[in-house]
Amino acid sequence: MQHTVRRNLLGLGAGVVVQRVLQLIAFLLVGARLGVDGLGVHAKGQAVAAVLAVLAGAGVRNLVAREVARQPGAARRLVSRAVRVRLALGLALTALATAIAFATAAEPWFWLLWTLHTAPAAFDLKNLIDAAGRTGREVLIETLAATLQLLAFAVWWLSGDGSLVTLAAISLGCRVVYALGAATTIRRLPDREAPELRGFGWQPAGLGQTAHELMAIGDVALVAFACGDRAAGFYAIAARLALAALLPSTQLARLLLPHLLHAARSGDSDRTLRTALRATAWVTLPFAAGGALVAPMLCAVSGDEFRDAAAALRLLLLAGCLQHLGWQLSHALLADGRDRAYAHGLGWPALLQAAALGALSLLARGATATPHHVAA
Repeated sequence: MQHTVRRNLLGLGAGVVVQRVLQLIAFLLVGARLGVDGLGVHAKGQAVAAVLAVLAGAGVRNLVAREVARQPGAARRLVSRAVRVRLALGLALTALATAIAFATAAEPWFWLLWTLHTAPAAFDLKNLIDAAGRTGREVLIETLAATLQLLAFAVWWLSGDGSLVTLAAISLGCRVVYALGAATTIRRLPDREAPELRGFGWQPAGLGQTAHELMAIGDVALVAFACGDRAAGFYAIAARLALAALLPSTQLARLLLPHLLHAARSGDSDRTLRTALRATAWVTLPFAAGGALVAPMLCAVSGDEFRDAAAALRLLLLAGCLQHLGWQLSHALLADGRDRAYAHGLGWPALLQAAALGALSLLARGATATPHHVAA
């Protein structure tokens, strides 16, 4: 177990940090070229694609990871089943979203390209194959896709194109490269047993996971629809920087999930959870504190107009610390088979966040409709 932790930690540390740095640089390039409003539109397209992918996944990833930990010899069949379910539902959602885009949107091709991301997203292997000890392979594929994306974005930036459709096409092409690598990896997984397969996503745990991921990924889109593209641009840059600052803790959660799953079956689950909570606190708090101190400087990397996102960055860093501690508790519940408690712990905060954003939208519209002298 210790050898596996060290090996996976090395793979995540060497590969994921590189890919996240590449993705952050690409995002900052886009912000520098498009400005706050343009970045808000781009981030909204990313968020819509991510929301469709989450709906197609139906919370299946962590549940399948638990099954892989229980039946490692059946990893290929389990992961393949998850991919098929996500792909079928994703294509259906893509067709629906495309019809809506061409009927209502001013730039339907931009939205079409983002909705098509749902197909390669079905092959996302994060967490799925970690329990089978294949973390390094997934990290390698993702790093290759991130490198290609950064190079393509750099060419786009140097050319002075400024087209959002081109950006969406580049992103889609890089995700297809990832999907091809993931398909090859799936074929190499062990397939020695015939497990009993169930509808993972429609269990309470799957529904709770879906609600949590929708809010974690789709918040930028909700901010855009509630307060406009400019507000989404500020929020997007703050969210991306907070994600980068808390990257070590994110990867720690991914690293420890398989071991929490295994510890529930043949180990000391309480001790593993305490270790996970201590490690998460030690990793998140210093990064969050440092990020809060230099928040204006970080936000201004893409231009001085982004400095106003500093307050949002500080709040997102604090929220991220709490969220990552909650992840470890949720993973422990999942490992122990307490699916309803797992669903409640993820689902209710997501509903609360959605309600708060809805109230924000109503307040923003009310302020817009109020005469200027009254608003002042």
